[in-house]
Amino acid sequence: MNQHDLVGVLSLILTRPGQKRGLTWFWAVGLVAMLSGCGRSVSIQVLEPAKVTQAEQIRQIAVMPLEQDRIGLTERLETALAQSRVDGARYFTLVNRRDQEQVLAEQRFQHSGLLASDKLVELGELLGASGLVSGRINQAESDDERYYEERIRCRDKKCEQTYLARVWCTARHMSLSASLRVTDVAKAEILHAQTYQTRREWHHCRDSANTLPTRGQGLQQLADELAQRFVRDMTPHYRSVSIELLSDPAMDYSSKQSEQLDRALAFMEAGRFDRAQTILTTLLQSTHQQSYVAAYNLGVAHEAQGDLKAAQALYQMADGRLAEPDEVVNAALIRIDLAIEKQALAQRQLQDDSAETTP
Repeated sequence: MNQHDLVGVLSLILTRPGQKRGLTWFWAVGLVAMLSGCGRSVSIQVLEPAKVTQAEQIRQIAVMPLEQDRIGLTERLETALAQSRVDGARYFTLVNRRDQEQVLAEQRFQHSGLLASDKLVELGELLGASGLVSGRINQAESDDERYYEERIRCRDKKCEQTYLARVWCTARHMSLSASLRVTDVAKAEILHAQTYQTRREWHHCRDSANTLPTRGQGLQQLADELAQRFVRDMTPHYRSVSIELLSDPAMDYSSKQSEQLDRALAFMEAGRFDRAQTILTTLLQSTHQQSYVAAYNLGVAHEAQGDLKAAQALYQMADGRLAEPDEVVNAALIRIDLAIEKQALAQRQLQDDSAETTP
C-alpha cells in the first residue's frame, strides 16, 4: 500500500460518524504502523569491487613485519590474505614466510630499515613479490572503568520484601590502531595507505557468570577484525542487500494471476529465484507485458542471480508502464546502474590467470 492509499484509508477512518476521537486516532495510528511495516523484501548478494582498485596487479604478495607489533597483527594479515577467496578462487598468493626470512638473512636486511621505499622495492624484487604490505602499530591500549548497577534483592525467602543492592561492575575498553601501506614493487608506487582503527568493550559484574578477556585476548580479537577489514579493502567481495518486492498487483489480475504472484513472491522469499523467475515470466506474458509489478519482481529475480543486464531491462520496462513515479522502481533503476558498474570493475579485478582455484 502506497502513501496515497494510506491517506485515503485514514480519511475514511477519521470521518466515520459516531466514532470516539481518541479511540479513532489510536486505531488509525495502529493501522498505519501495521500497514507501513508489512512490506515484503528479499536479501541478495551483490559483488563489490576491491576498494584498492589496482590490487589485482599485485597478486603475489608479501607481508613485512610491522613495526611495534607485539600482538601478532603481521601473522593475522598473512592468514587473512592467504584465506581470501572469491567464488572459490584464491585471490592472493603469499610469499612463504621461510623464504622471506631466508632472503632477509642472506641479504642482511635489518628489520629497522624495511620501511624505506627503496628498501621495500629491492626486497620485493628479491622475494619475487609483486606487492608488499608494510606498516606499524600506532596504538594498542586497554583500560578498565569501574561502575555499579542496581539489583533487586529479596529480604526473605518468600521475597515479600525487597531492597536495592549495588553490584560493582567493570567495563574493559580496548582499542587498536595500525597504519598499513601497500606498495607495487614493479612501479615503486604506493597503491594504498590507510590508518585502520577498531575498538571494543566488554562488561562484567560480580554477580555475572561471564569473564572479561585478558588484554592479550582482547587485542588479538581486535587484530583479527582489523586484518579482515584490510583484506576486504583489497579483494572483491559479496555484500548482502535487502530489496523490496511489490505484492500489490496495481491492475486487475485474474485469480490465477494473483495466485502466480503470491507463489512467485513466496519462492523469492525462500531464496528460490530460479522458480520465481519461471512463474513471473509466465505472469508477465499473460498480462501482455503490461504489469509493472510482474516486470519489477522478475527484474529482482534476475538481479539476485547475477544477470544484471536482464534486470536492468526489466526495471526499465516496469518504469515504462507506470503512470506516475514509484519509489521502489526508482530505487531499482539507480541501484542496478551502479551494480553494473561495480560488477564490471570487480570482474576486471578477478581476471588473473595466476589465481588458484580451490579443488
